[in-house]
Amino acid sequence: MQVVVPAGPGWVAAGASETSGQALTWTSPDGLSWTRDSGPAAIEGGEVDTLAITGHGLIVAGNDQGLWTSSDGTTWRHALRAVEVDVVVAGPNAIVAFGTKASSGSSPIVLADDTFSLAATPAKPVPPEPMATWISSDGQTWQQLDPPAFRPVSANVPGSPGLKTYPSVDEAVSVAGGFVAAGSTQVTAIGQVDQRIWTSTDGRSWDRATYAGGGGAVLAGTSTGLIFIEGPGQGPSDGVWTSPDGRSWSHVADPPELADLGPTAAVAVPGGFLLAANLSGNPDDSLAELLTSADGRAWTALSAPTPPAPATAWSGSSLSGVAAGPACIVAVGSWFAAPGEPRAGLAWVSCP
Repeated sequence: MQVVVPAGPGWVAAGASETSGQALTWTSPDGLSWTRDSGPAAIEGGEVDTLAITGHGLIVAGNDQGLWTSSDGTTWRHALRAVEVDVVVAGPNAIVAFGTKASSGSSPIVLADDTFSLAATPAKPVPPEPMATWISSDGQTWQQLDPPAFRPVSANVPGSPGLKTYPSVDEAVSVAGGFVAAGSTQVTAIGQVDQRIWTSTDGRSWDRATYAGGGGAVLAGTSTGLIFIEGPGQGPSDGVWTSPDGRSWSHVADPPELADLGPTAAVAVPGGFLLAANLSGNPDDSLAELLTSADGRAWTALSAPTPPAPATAWSGSSLSGVAAGPACIVAVGSWFAAPGEPRAGLAWVSCP
């Protein structure tokens, strides 16, 4: 299991088979008992990375088969083909998807340019595919933005005028007044990657936000503010950043509770935020953690549920998705349920 949302009969999760790589979806009334969907209505293709709730149902994506939509989480319809979609975000008036494998546009909107230094010019690499953006009002009919919202621009590398920066979006949330997206720009030839955050009022035109942090991991927002949590080892400004509107960000803390953790997903909950993270090399072999915070400055780890017998610990556990429902919280991921067996899906449920 990779991602989860409160929908369908209670909860809907998506991911992929550990052995075949086939995309899979599951439904559950309570987060404890899950039913895997199958048959001709199931999703084709590989791993699923994003699962979004819209005013018209659910959207799942993350492989090269495009987008799939569902009204109940069990029957799925192919809505956008021949593209690779990585992120989907739904707002009150629009649904926005980010990905690749799209036709190129003309006269694109150019985001802020960057300046880099280069000591020696390396061999010319194969450039990545430019990012594309699609927009929809109902999840069924999609329009690729042309001119595109993001495109490669000159990297301004002295002595190498042909180098470009390639934007990509890794996370996006809907907030009051529009959307906030987090990602990066990369200069392929020199491996230069810089974190970026953008905002939009309509999903079509995007502006770069004021953000000076390092590489990020997860983004979460509410009607009153947002939180952005960097991954470990991202430079002198590691830690937690907050913003009232997504346009201007402040570094508020380097919480010791998050040291050496790799954040994977965050969600706003009543009274604060909930974070799923993984710790590599933990000697007790229980690697996944769930943490809560009121403001991002201090974090408290939640106790993991008891693993099913005969296991005594969540061996090799890894969390990748978390969601808050009306009464409960569900986190999903995978673990080694039995020695020598492929990784199995896991779901942790907390009902405060």
